[in-house]
Amino acid sequence: MIKVKGPLGTLAVDSMYDSGTHNGFGACIIEDDGYSIKTLDQILDEKEIAAVEAGIFAMISQMIEAKSGRKNEQTQLTSSPP
Repeated sequence: MIKVKGPLGTLAVDSMYDSGTHNGFGACIIEDDGYSIKTLDQILDEKEIAAVEAGIFAMISQMIEAKSGRKNEQTQLTSSPP
């Protein structure tokens, strides 16, 4: 689980697996009391949620690629030749 503290509480992101039918991640805001949570749709509209999801996916993908020693295809396409 990834947790990031912010002004609304702590953003918690974790991977999800549901009997092979769904793979992905879930996110919620854990309020300062440590117990209460808000789902993103209680705070953001659909476009904002899509932007958050895309950003989280891109960040996790880049971290996995960096850890495995591979370069991001976009970086390879936009980088200048040696």
